[in-house]
Amino acid sequence: MTTKFNPKVYQDKKRIWKKVPGAVLMFKILEWDGRFNDYREPPRGNKYLAKRHELADGKKKLATKTFETLEQARSWQQHGSLAEEVNAASEQEEAQPTPEISVPASSNRMPPAIREPRKEARQVPALTDSSVSESPLFRDVVSEWKRRNFSRLAKGTQSNYERYLRIHFQSMMDVPMRSITPRFIDSWLDERKEGVGKSSQSRKRENFDHELNVLRAVLRYYTDYYEDPEFRFPLKARHAEASRVGRSGQTGSKSKDLTVEELDLFIGELLNGPNPQTMATLAVVQYFQALRISEAAALHWEDVILDWKAPEFSRVLISRHVVYLRGRLEHSYIEQGFKNSSKEEPVKEQPMFPRTFTALKSLFFVGARGLIFRRDDGSFLTYREIQHAYDHAFARAGLPYSGTHVLRHGGTRNVYNETGDLAVAQQLLGNSDLKATLVYAKRHKSALTKVAAGHWERSKTATVG
Repeated sequence: MTTKFNPKVYQDKKRIWKKVPGAVLMFKILEWDGRFNDYREPPRGNKYLAKRHELADGKKKLATKTFETLEQARSWQQHGSLAEEVNAASEQEEAQPTPEISVPASSNRMPPAIREPRKEARQVPALTDSSVSESPLFRDVVSEWKRRNFSRLAKGTQSNYERYLRIHFQSMMDVPMRSITPRFIDSWLDERKEGVGKSSQSRKRENFDHELNVLRAVLRYYTDYYEDPEFRFPLKARHAEASRVGRSGQTGSKSKDLTVEELDLFIGELLNGPNPQTMATLAVVQYFQALRISEAAALHWEDVILDWKAPEFSRVLISRHVVYLRGRLEHSYIEQGFKNSSKEEPVKEQPMFPRTFTALKSLFFVGARGLIFRRDDGSFLTYREIQHAYDHAFARAGLPYSGTHVLRHGGTRNVYNETGDLAVAQQLLGNSDLKATLVYAKRHKSALTKVAAGHWERSKTATVG
């Protein structure tokens, strides 16, 4: 799909040079591509242009050369440049003996030649400094980080991180770690935001938080394992704000306070959409059991215990989840264990809520086995079709929500506001860390009003008494 032609982008030039973020006299070569109505990296040939100062016949001149890789361009820029010749001259000058200067005994004034030199302002070393080139490339650190840490992550998270690295970090791969400064990250974020709205997938982009989290993880890994004394952790508080897309970097936060009353409106619209009974039951189970969509979509009839005589003793076992891989050539699959399960606790057991029991009862049939929420061919529902059904139902119901995870938030808040107990909310979610529970366990906006109303009622009673 081609983007709409933008005359502000086209500069009436077949080829342009764009500055490489954080680099000095280094540019990326871009050629106009009529198919996409945009400047893009040339498919073949040299892709980088570098400049350096040289001495020729005693005169300084600016030399220019193109290269296939950024590493080749940096190497050429750092060797044979004017800076090396100046350094060599200064070393030769230092090797010469310093002439002695006699000072008359009666004179209290220091001769100009031996006055203490004025302190110069501290100069920040240029990015072409040899100390920078000695630091490892971002690419090498990423490879090590993946080898050490990827095994701890869920398969879906690994797939997402690989996608972020492939799409958003290619221009950074050949950059030395010491070149990654706060200003470099500013430029990198600006580049990310330049592409927003130019494709159908980026029109709903609200922030680059996930990409920033990947960068933060790699930088933390470098500081922990390399112990580089010349490296300063470059991420600043301003970068989190700068990662937001929109006017002045601001976006309105989405509401996640989905109440039971709003859920009923949402369910009513799901029943008017595609695959109605399956989608409506899936939403009810996800909300009241506070499940991730990957866990709810992987539920089997063998995972639920429906006690017909005493429904209050019915249970739900979360023992597997769908690994949703969003790459075009990657296929999702079901994996044993809930998403953040451990070897010690591979199954999460929950008491079944009444609405969950009633919803599952509507789908149950004698001899039911295998997937509960499935397509006509027996396979699990894809993330795209679930999200599509949810988003359209929210829109038709006039509710300010989107996505699937809002149901996990809403279900947890419902239980927390009913009990006021963080430990109960943590048990429902299956989190090992209470900090993660605090993200979900929020009070309704009316909670403080109810507390104040209770105080007023008690004060009236005390006055009458």
